[in-house]
Amino acid sequence: MLIQGDLAAIGRHLDIYWKQKQQIAGPSANPPLIRALSTRLNKFAHGLSLGGAGGGGFLLLICKEKASQIQSAVEDEVNDFLKDEYTRLKKEKSGEDLEGDNDESDELTNDSNSKACVYTVSVDRNGLVVQLEPSSPDGLVSL
Repeated sequence: MLIQGDLAAIGRHLDIYWKQKQQIAGPSANPPLIRALSTRLNKFAHGLSLGGAGGGGFLLLICKEKASQIQSAVEDEVNDFLKDEYTRLKKEKSGEDLEGDNDESDELTNDSNSKACVYTVSVDRNGLVVQLEPSSPDGLVSL
């Protein structure tokens, strides 16, 4: 698949892997915030998967278009999602005692100006040559 450049097939297999991982790991592998973000990003992706652990994890997308053509749209979607979720959780929790809570609000930073760190990765089909480039010099996406 990789040698032929069939990104759609690679994306389908990535989705299969992600579903199997969720079955094995249980609900913690796909928290509500990640499900919501995945739903919003599906329009850009042949497939996606969550990797890493906890707050140090990452979301891998096999994009339908060249990254250079849709990177800013993906960044905008992620940053809009972060702002929307932060606002929603803040409204839900207004007036409530947040101390001791361990729920969705802990998955977002308390900083309403949170930014996604989006990278473009390309893989050479003739061998494993991976290039990783941040979307901006500091690796942060501006809101």
